[in-house]
Amino acid sequence: MRILFITQYYPPDISAPANRISDWARALVKRGHEVWVITAFPHHHRHTIPLKYKGGWVVEEEKGDVKIIRVAIHNGPMKSLLHRLLNYISFTFTALLGLFKARGKFDICVISIPPPFVVFSLFLFKGFKCKEIAMDIRDLWPESMEAYLGWKGPLIWLLKKSIHLMYRISKKIIVATFGQEKYLRELGFSKVTTITNGWKYFKFPKEKLRKLKKKYYLSQKDKVAIYVGTIGYAFNFIPILKAIKNLSDWRLFIIGDGPLKEELISLSQKEKISNVYFLPSMPLKEMYTYLHIADVGILPIKKTKIFYQTLPSKLFDYLSAKLFVAGSISYSMKVFFKKTSFKGWKEVSSSQWRAFFKNFKKKRYTAHLKPFSLKSRINKLEKFLSR
Repeated sequence: MRILFITQYYPPDISAPANRISDWARALVKRGHEVWVITAFPHHHRHTIPLKYKGGWVVEEEKGDVKIIRVAIHNGPMKSLLHRLLNYISFTFTALLGLFKARGKFDICVISIPPPFVVFSLFLFKGFKCKEIAMDIRDLWPESMEAYLGWKGPLIWLLKKSIHLMYRISKKIIVATFGQEKYLRELGFSKVTTITNGWKYFKFPKEKLRKLKKKYYLSQKDKVAIYVGTIGYAFNFIPILKAIKNLSDWRLFIIGDGPLKEELISLSQKEKISNVYFLPSMPLKEMYTYLHIADVGILPIKKTKIFYQTLPSKLFDYLSAKLFVAGSISYSMKVFFKKTSFKGWKEVSSSQWRAFFKNFKKKRYTAHLKPFSLKSRINKLEKFLSR
């Protein structure tokens, strides 16, 4: 098949969406498919565009036999709502340049959302560039905007109706969680399948882990909690920061970037919480060194009406490192834990974090992750796209 992916995020951007599509693209090429990707200039990591891309509109590349067309995108302070919207909407228009550059007609075009606005551009090319259109929905917009940001009104209603119309026109819908599939099927969408994010395994020399522990003065008795991912509006870190304060045998690593990071750093400084470390987004292999010195992976997700759909990609990283999982546990996570026979998890509410930290006993937990390996996911993806 000739397959075209359209995604705003792709490596070297560091993010779950970038990893998801690049894993798919490389694996499908190895199976003999011709794969193209239209994506934005790298911009997600620290919100800067590399010098080699500045000043241009379209750059063509090829990596591992994946043909990549990168297009310009608005880039500004992502703490500003206006800049975030301009960032998303600009890709909607510049992606059209990529579609003109992509040579030939594709058997199937897969749009990865959010942001969802690029959907409208691709449907203009339906029939001209794409025999079929599929959608890869990692998060449901504008439902998430309503739930976590409280956005309401006629524009949100219109956006939801428009996107649901695109779902109906699309031949196939891929979602990232079991809860999302349940939600869409309840709305009457039948052409839906769940292909979750997956796990990777990295083996590290003991000396490397020993040096990292030494850097942070970690003894055998010390315990480490960790969070990796976006530090955004869907999460509530404040009760955790206050709960871990003055617990001398605990360290908390928060790895990632997002609109709430500076606020949390300021709070930690003001409250003199000295056992919390804020680190920037980092490549997956480097991040895994921190996971392997940790004991608990935390999920401080706010509970909303769409919370049950949540299956964060960081969960796969936590289980790969054999961590205990604590925090908000959704319907999708419970399905996942059952499928992987994973027992090392506990629901912890905002008021229970202090007691959890004080009573926690160190132990490694294993999960049966083979059904979520890259090979298993690509088998399912290839079969679904070729139907």
